[in-house]
Amino acid sequence: MERVVDNKMWLVKFYNSICNLALKMTRAEAQYIVGTFFSNKSEEYVCDNIGICRNTLQKVKKSCLVKTWVEFQNLDKG
Repeated sequence: MERVVDNKMWLVKFYNSICNLALKMTRAEAQYIVGTFFSNKSEEYVCDNIGICRNTLQKVKKSCLVKTWVEFQNLDKG
């Protein structure tokens, strides 16, 4: 029973982290992550969709990854 409670608590933390991450991301970052990870589109497609060049996309990508890492690094900590 304790394990079930721990799993549910972790899921709540995970959900909250996703919500916090969504609030912190810019529109371009959200379009990048949805396009590449969830829709399996190429970075070229994402560039065209957002209307930016590849160099700018690399900055968006790095910013997105850093925000994601920061949000999730404490997920397993109390």
